[in-house]
Amino acid sequence: MESIDAFEKMFDRVGLLFDRDIAEKLQKYTFLLNKWNSRINLTASNEWSLIEALLQEGIWASKFYPENNKTHLDIGSGAGFPAIPIRIMVPHIQLDMIDTRMKRVSFLETVASELDLSGTCAYHARIEDYLDQNSKKWDCISWKGIKISNKAFSKLLNHADHKTQFWIFHGRELAAEDPENIEGSLKLLRREKFPPKTEWILSIYLVK
Repeated sequence: MESIDAFEKMFDRVGLLFDRDIAEKLQKYTFLLNKWNSRINLTASNEWSLIEALLQEGIWASKFYPENNKTHLDIGSGAGFPAIPIRIMVPHIQLDMIDTRMKRVSFLETVASELDLSGTCAYHARIEDYLDQNSKKWDCISWKGIKISNKAFSKLLNHADHKTQFWIFHGRELAAEDPENIEGSLKLLRREKFPPKTEWILSIYLVK
C-alpha cells in the first residue's frame, strides 16, 4: 500500500491543501483496487504509475466542481475513475454510477461501503435502460473512456436542466459517437488539460 506521503504529494502537485482524512480514504480505495484487480482486471495493471495518474486526475478535476452541485451521474464507471476520487474530494455530493459489468458494480458497491461514502450507489445496467426507468435529473453528468452513443446522449438531455454540467473526460477527440452532436446541443463552459498528461482533457459543458 502506498504511504500517505504519496497522496500528500498528489495534493501538492495540483495545488490543493492536504487533508489527511481524505488521503486515508484515497489510500483505502487504492488498497481495494489492488486487491480486486488481481481477480477481475479493473485496470490495465497495478503499477503505481498508472494508478497514481488516474487518482490524481480525479483529485485535480475536483478543483473545478461547483459548490452548489449536489447530484452526480457517472456513466461507464468501471473501476471508479474519476468518479470515486471526485466523490471523496467533494463529500457532499450524491453519486450514481452505472456499468454494464456486474463484477465492476460489485467492486464499486464494496468501495462505497468500505469507505463509508454515503449517498453513493452503483447500478448494473445499460445507460439507455437505466434512464428509461428513472425520472431523476442530475446536477453533473460525467463519463470517461467510453464513446457515448447518440441515443444515450439524447436520453441524457432529458435528465438535465439549464444548470446541469456535462463533464467529458477525453483524449484528442471528444468521447462521443458523434462529437458534432455534442457540440450542437451543449455550450462549452471550460476546457482544461490535466497537467501531468496534457493529452488528457476535461471538457465541461452546459445545455444550450
